[in-house]
Amino acid sequence: MSIGYNIPTSGAGRWSPRKTRCQACISLIVLLVLVHRNAMLLWRFSEYSMDLSVIYADSLEQPMLSSSLDFHFPPLPVLSRNESFGACLMVKGDNDLLSEWIPYHYTLLPLRHLLVVTDVGNLEDPRSVLNKWRTANTNLDWWVANVSEFETMYGEWDKEHAEIYFYNRYYKKYSRKESKNLDPRIQYVANRLVIHNQKNATGKFDKGLAERDFGRHFYKTRTGSHVSNDTVDPEAIQYVAHSHLVHKQKAMITHCTTFMKERGVHWVSMYDTDEFLAINRMGTGAENEETNSGKTKMGTRNTTDDAKTLDQTYGMRPNLPPMESNATVVDIINSFQELQHPLMSCHTMPRVSFGASENFTCPGSEDVKAFAKSNFDYHSLSTLRFQEHAGKEDFSKNRVGKVFIDVSNISDNTLSMQPNNIHRPYWDECLRPILVFQQSPFYLMHYAGGWDRFQSKDDKRRGFEEWKELADVSDSTSCCKEEVYRWLPRFVDQVGLHRAKFLLGEQNSRQVD
Repeated sequence: MSIGYNIPTSGAGRWSPRKTRCQACISLIVLLVLVHRNAMLLWRFSEYSMDLSVIYADSLEQPMLSSSLDFHFPPLPVLSRNESFGACLMVKGDNDLLSEWIPYHYTLLPLRHLLVVTDVGNLEDPRSVLNKWRTANTNLDWWVANVSEFETMYGEWDKEHAEIYFYNRYYKKYSRKESKNLDPRIQYVANRLVIHNQKNATGKFDKGLAERDFGRHFYKTRTGSHVSNDTVDPEAIQYVAHSHLVHKQKAMITHCTTFMKERGVHWVSMYDTDEFLAINRMGTGAENEETNSGKTKMGTRNTTDDAKTLDQTYGMRPNLPPMESNATVVDIINSFQELQHPLMSCHTMPRVSFGASENFTCPGSEDVKAFAKSNFDYHSLSTLRFQEHAGKEDFSKNRVGKVFIDVSNISDNTLSMQPNNIHRPYWDECLRPILVFQQSPFYLMHYAGGWDRFQSKDDKRRGFEEWKELADVSDSTSCCKEEVYRWLPRFVDQVGLHRAKFLLGEQNSRQVD
């Protein structure tokens, strides 16, 4: 009787049902062992999908261990703490920005120590990006924390206080006859708040009652369309959201600076994932500076008076290395130290706002852009895509600057104090964040990006009008002269093309606009 097999009929090769059953048992056992082994491997490599609500105590004590896939990439050189930079980032849906921000600053600073703080409401795990840097053997130490772990170190955020402060602040505009552009609700409630304070009324000001009274008054007088009592002015929403962000930023600054100092890191950047540090070399601004006067690392000065004049006009910029140099920010800081002109322990940098137009290509960048398009996810590279920006001295568009800090040179007592804000964390250590651009050796390129990217954070401060104002900036292209786009070939030369593709994403990747 046939049992469905082509059974050999000769000697040693002959099969039997009993032998078949035994071999089937053996095969089943082997299969179970393999399934168990694969399950254990899957468990090991799925660690990055942990819930962000957990406390990252283990991660904060030491960098995460490398994956067993490290053998694909030979290790890159290790830099000492005083040869490298640290960075503190608060993120909320920023994984696509991290994919450019990290390699850019890995090359330019050079970044080697990174603490990523996830904001409340963040729905992405940054470790899906950060784990690549372990796998690629880059010697980038990174840690992840959640802002909820330390947000209350300076007390609970008081939303009602923020709202009342908003109305009080706008009443000052109203009293200075600047009320024509203010929402009538703001004028009404702010006026009621001032009357309450002038009468020295007992009890707390009832903002909700004032808003309801405004709704009834507005309807009865028919000075416009009826406004629902539940309506909240958009400006108030944005101000209150910003107040909450500032509260979290203060806690993040204290936590991160202390964290980095405990680990022996020196310089630490304190700006965002849409901001990129640039070197403000001589001859790259609209003022067409004199680069050949005076003795610097780039040339020779004629007289002591010439040297003094240059220093007063351009600060330490005449001592910056030439464009073709691959000097890092740490190299430049150390060279200033050698010239006995060290940077302040809290160094403030101006910002330049970049719009969202792609109608201009910097002369000389064509080959780099073509190389990026054929090898990487070009759509995610803001530093190559957007090259039109505000005038460098236009404070109305660029706004206040930000800082990087030498935490090793600031006392523990200062670091433990409540910071002022992200723009000037320590009053005595940092300059006012309103700077003369032509005297600043470094500045920050601040990118608006596309609308989809801008509003993806679910941030109440980020409306379409706010994005449009930033996106339409296209007053200048003078930053082209700094050849910022050169960071990409430098990065590829440093880590190798295969590793660069792995870290940046290849040309068929898709990112948020």
